[in-house]
Amino acid sequence: MISESIPLENREGAYWIDVAINGNSTEKMVFDTGATFLSISTPLAKRLNVEPSDSDPDVLVGLADGRQIPGKVIKLATVRVGKFTANNVKCVVLGPQAINAPPLLGLSFLSLFNITTDYENSEVKLVKIDSGDPAQPSKKPKRR
Repeated sequence: MISESIPLENREGAYWIDVAINGNSTEKMVFDTGATFLSISTPLAKRLNVEPSDSDPDVLVGLADGRQIPGKVIKLATVRVGKFTANNVKCVVLGPQAINAPPLLGLSFLSLFNITTDYENSEVKLVKIDSGDPAQPSKKPKRR
């Protein structure tokens, strides 16, 4: 079991965390356990060099204010938070209507960990449990 406590920055009621995408410089993203996917705006995708192609799947994304906007689902080669790196993480690149949408670190990354959030001390503890080999089916003795 590997764990790390990672600082959160409280800005106007949202908690932000440092995230590196595809080995690029660290970006601040909203730590959001209510978001299904990691999501980024089109301008951020361009800056990170992870622009979607026409062949990437289209999706409608529901925003907190009730609006739905189009996006494209891509896979990020790597996403790193603290000492944890995940490969092939699903990400939604939001359409141009959401040019000012904050980037969200959602469950497409966070679901890989056990998470304990300590808002009072502005930190989150991520725990990666390495179970080793997949569990083998139990072998019951044969009845004669």
